[in-house]
Amino acid sequence: MTTPVTAAGTAVQRPLARLSSAMSRCGVEGAAYGRCVVSQVDDIGKDGCVREFEAFKACVSRGLGGRRW
Repeated sequence: MTTPVTAAGTAVQRPLARLSSAMSRCGVEGAAYGRCVVSQVDDIGKDGCVREFEAFKACVSRGLGGRRW
């Protein structure tokens, strides 16, 4: 059995393109998460930026049509 090939070239590129597209629409949330991580870079701990990450994750999930990632 062979792996189906998409117009983009490989079966892997389509899901990655969808993820990339969904992430690109979440600039505000992604930037907020990035700022949080940078502000705690010397002493970040588990769940240090959980609120910002969850907002970014929810935005990306909406961009993927509600799929979890």
